[in-house]
Amino acid sequence: MTVSRLLAADMLHRKTAALSLGLALLVLPALATAADFTPNSMRILSDPAYLPYRGQLEGITGYSNQRSTADVDNYTGIMTHSYSTTANSLAQTIAYGVTDDFTLRLAEGYAWRSTSNSSTGLSTSANGFSNPALGATWRVLDQRTRAFNWDIAGSFAPNVFNPKGASPTQDGTVARGGTATTLGTAISYETDLLTLYAAGHASYLGTRDILNANGTTTSYGSNWQYSLDFETQTRLNRVFSLNAGIGRQFNRGATGINDTSLLTFQNNPGDVTHFTVALNYHITPATLVASLEYRYDSYEDSSSYYPTKPASNTSTQNHHANALGLTLEYVFR
Repeated sequence: MTVSRLLAADMLHRKTAALSLGLALLVLPALATAADFTPNSMRILSDPAYLPYRGQLEGITGYSNQRSTADVDNYTGIMTHSYSTTANSLAQTIAYGVTDDFTLRLAEGYAWRSTSNSSTGLSTSANGFSNPALGATWRVLDQRTRAFNWDIAGSFAPNVFNPKGASPTQDGTVARGGTATTLGTAISYETDLLTLYAAGHASYLGTRDILNANGTTTSYGSNWQYSLDFETQTRLNRVFSLNAGIGRQFNRGATGINDTSLLTFQNNPGDVTHFTVALNYHITPATLVASLEYRYDSYEDSSSYYPTKPASNTSTQNHHANALGLTLEYVFR
């Protein structure tokens, strides 16, 4: 067996093991509590189906550290280099309960990351704020009077921070550029010990222009992203609970063009499968919760295709990421 096949087999084994662990974390809580599915309409802080009641102000403050690696092949299929990225991010969300079943939400984040190239030995850095997102959630059906919860949600992120590409001599930004509009829906069911939560979203990403380090600009067309997620929360006791989730993001490609050379290309990002697990510590039940979270992302192969310059074609393989985060969630009444 060749070295490349050994590496491919090892990567497949790692991805399969990660996916199996994610499924186990989802299934085992349900099996453990299968004997008690008595409905419970309490809104529990840290639960994936949580919404603040009327007049409540909810805050979520989070920090995460992510490490990712990937291999890049040229147009002949030969690997030219690999890269690794270390990213740190801070995120803040503020939500206000206008009514018991209608919530307004504002989210913002700041990140700094460094990427190293195995071929050149050089590193690039990027930092800055992401575009803020203003959103709303409407609970159409509430389990207090219905058989389950049904939510409809939407958000809009304007193009506040113009993106800039990174080079070994110039830092870039982390804002993607362009507007982003997201619509979604979620169904959840809560018992005394367990919550089941399923959600789907569709995001329209507007056109964007990125200022490259050499002074040229690359323009990208609009595209869509879709996601499906399934989460659970198992309440171990009044102090500790365990969240587990698995999801899939379906990324659609976008066309691009360098505004100086007029070279066009098709960017095909590939889909992403992820699973998360979080241990929640209810410092003050219903008021303050601290969560320690682990997330694993498995990326499908992605590529950049140049119709008029095939020698510039590239593909990215063996891309995966691990992240560890700490979150504080709190409510002011």
